Amino acid sequence: MARKLVESSIYPTKTAAGHFAKGYRGKSFGRPGKPPGSVKVGKVGKYWGVFDYQPQPGGRYMSLEKGKRLGERLYGRGRR
Repeated sequence: MARKLVESSIYPTKTAAGHFAKGYRGKSFGRPGKPPGSVKVGKVGKYWGVFDYQPQPGGRYMSLEKGKRLGERLYGRGRR
């Protein structure tokens, strides 16, 4: 099963990523929405991200390495 990390979905907590996933799965911005179970929260290094298990062509996704770097830049290195 192919999964892709949704762009800009890196958060410091699982709850925050879950809120993003709920909005991403919903019908907004002219998108048809995603069925339940097609979007799941998972670990990306020390942080949490949203994975799309039914990626669409032309969707906005990023690699795991880019997600780890984004998490460090946003939440790491002494930021509290």
